[in-house]
Amino acid sequence: MQFGLFEEFAFVSAPWAYVNWIFVVEHFNYVSGGFDRVGGSGSVKDNNNITIPTLIVPRNGYLFVYCSNESAVNAYFNNLQVIHTRGPLLEETHYYPFGLTMAGISSKTINGPDNKIKYNSQELQSKEFTDGSGLELYDYGARMYDAQIGRWHVIDPLADKIKNIMYSPYVYAINDPIKVIDPDGKDWYFSVRQEKGKWYIDITFKATIINNSDQKFSDKYLSKLQGQITNQLQKAFSKDFGDVKFTMKADISVSKKEKDIKWNEHVFRITDGLVKASDRSEPFGVATAIAEFGGKEIFIHKDFVDKIASGTDQNTVPHETGHTAWLVHPDLNYYDDPRTYYSSAWQYLTGQRLYGNDLTNNLLHSSPADNWTDLNRTQFYAIMQAMGMGIVNRPTINNRIDIVR
Repeated sequence: MQFGLFEEFAFVSAPWAYVNWIFVVEHFNYVSGGFDRVGGSGSVKDNNNITIPTLIVPRNGYLFVYCSNESAVNAYFNNLQVIHTRGPLLEETHYYPFGLTMAGISSKTINGPDNKIKYNSQELQSKEFTDGSGLELYDYGARMYDAQIGRWHVIDPLADKIKNIMYSPYVYAINDPIKVIDPDGKDWYFSVRQEKGKWYIDITFKATIINNSDQKFSDKYLSKLQGQITNQLQKAFSKDFGDVKFTMKADISVSKKEKDIKWNEHVFRITDGLVKASDRSEPFGVATAIAEFGGKEIFIHKDFVDKIASGTDQNTVPHETGHTAWLVHPDLNYYDDPRTYYSSAWQYLTGQRLYGNDLTNNLLHSSPADNWTDLNRTQFYAIMQAMGMGIVNRPTINNRIDIVR
């Protein structure tokens, strides 16, 4: 290699020799990179994690580390080490509606363990035989699902239920997996059917109660609270409008530990009154209760639980649960509301604004009485619209209020 006069003098203080690194994602698109130059003539430079930063890998890909020397003198790279601190092994999988994998835009860790929990968090029976073949079926507990044909191989064990008789007992999610899911092979989160010109909409709400406060509650007391929450939700979210009937089935349990909370449950957390929030460093004070828009967590102050368990307050639990389904305050009062910056826009889009006498007895009024439990037709339709858009059930079970951004 030949060098001109300028290059010869340019590396008198230190040769043009570097430790280089380049990070690319799995399709070899460049993400980041850098270099660190060696020391001067006759010197030893410690190229450690002070001069070479710790690299946080943002997604699956490859890190190339190499040495280079473009000068006319020798440079020595002794004791070069790359220390790999392993984080969680991640897999990114995209699915077609009925469960087949979009292989072109999905990825998995190289040489990592084979992840069996996939579509709808169900276990895929795959490659379980010694010859490498498998059933390629999802185990939903009650029955096995074939994503290649979008059908079950056995009939629905609840096929005789009135809301199921309109569909084949072999279809998955009434042939509408965009709006409907089947968590266990037996039932849905909601279903829609029509009989003799009347629409029937059945909504299933699944949640658990956990005590995160310093106050002790007996099992008998929590069981009483469980019953009240169940009854209040089913009463508030069930209504017959003549041409359409909404029916809520509330499946409420009690959990003693965080590990008992299931992925498909909302969480009623009994709290001491201070709750972390994603948009602020200081905790947010909860006087009665608060919930996340479209999220899964509802926080109830420990001193307010008695009013709910005794049945004195019939509004708070359904009111906050309504927020998780994107029901907003119809009187447009959003002062000091930390949950969302989109309340006004969503209210306008779904027509949830109410005035005058229409606000009386409404469940979602910002300052309701204890016994205000009414929902109008527009509010029920807003719940269905939120479900159809897929903006409910945000995976936010982390014991804090997550703000919608």
